[in-house]
Amino acid sequence: MIKKHQYLTIVLVAAFALILGFCSLGLGRYELSIGQSLLNFIHAVVGKTIDKTTYSVLFNIRFPRVILALFAGAGLNCRRSCFSIPFR
Repeated sequence: MIKKHQYLTIVLVAAFALILGFCSLGLGRYELSIGQSLLNFIHAVVGKTIDKTTYSVLFNIRFPRVILALFAGAGLNCRRSCFSIPFR
């Protein structure tokens, strides 16, 4: 059974990961602010047209980088959990 404080911790960590993921969409050599990148991301998902260069930067470089970082972090967490089981 998940206790109330554990549930709150899970929600806060997930929210923090999402916020950092969206913030990292605005970081890079091609200058896009965090607000512009978030707005362009929403426009592309909804189906509105955006600049080809911005689309390419967001969906070919930055978004895959964020997804890869999330999967790498999840994999490292699973590895840590598996290695800590024998020592309990």
